[in-house]
Amino acid sequence: MYLLKSFIKSLYDFNYYKEIYTMKKWKGFLYLTILSFLLGLIIYLPVGFSNAQSYDQVYEVFESNCPDFVIEDNQLIVDGTSPYTIYDEADKGFLIMIDDSGVVNEANYRDYSSLILIEKDQLYLRIDTIDLAYSYQDITEFIPETTIDKSVLITYLSILKYTNIFTVALLIFFFIFLIQIGALIIGLFGNSIARFRKIPKLKLRDGYMVACFASTLPLLMITIILSLGMNFEYLQLIYVLIGVLYHYNGMKHIFPKVETEDKL
Repeated sequence: MYLLKSFIKSLYDFNYYKEIYTMKKWKGFLYLTILSFLLGLIIYLPVGFSNAQSYDQVYEVFESNCPDFVIEDNQLIVDGTSPYTIYDEADKGFLIMIDDSGVVNEANYRDYSSLILIEKDQLYLRIDTIDLAYSYQDITEFIPETTIDKSVLITYLSILKYTNIFTVALLIFFFIFLIQIGALIIGLFGNSIARFRKIPKLKLRDGYMVACFASTLPLLMITIILSLGMNFEYLQLIYVLIGVLYHYNGMKHIFPKVETEDKL
């Protein structure tokens, strides 16, 4: 129950930071971990569902449109006219081609953000503008079949979507990790500011504890921005600055006597 209370009060009630400061230190870590996990689900689950639909679409396209082919001795042989366009949806920036003639040039398809080219001696992928190339020799080292044909490819495509669960889990893990690093940075900056206010014996773990709760608003902000598919320049800097501002105001309420003594 304290998680919900902490989430709400850390957004607007700086007097609550007095109570936060007296909590056991592991509660700050637990609070931020659970909060970033829940908000990470909001960000990455829709991505996971979208990717699963894309895998299903690619599977259906290959099953219905791909010509028969075989990869033997690390070379592609297509049973039909080559190059052959399996799928082309330019408005979505997605193209799938198969070519054993060696005439296809990846540079001619820069307008596509997603690209699958089954070429004479390699599999070429572009995923969100990231280019990857795998030789058939590399691929055959990871599959038991000595000969790769259309049926083998379709079989592996049918199970590929299940790797999406691992991908989403990995994204959420790194999101939680980065948020914890962000809290540590906020704590370091917050402690530096606190020293100028002559707060005595302020340890890093104290600053980190306050930073875990001071990260609530910036974490909520970044969740909304990423969920809407937006991104801003210096977003990380804005995140830290808001966190440091909350950290500073929290410290002012935790140590109000220091400020009073400074005025005297």
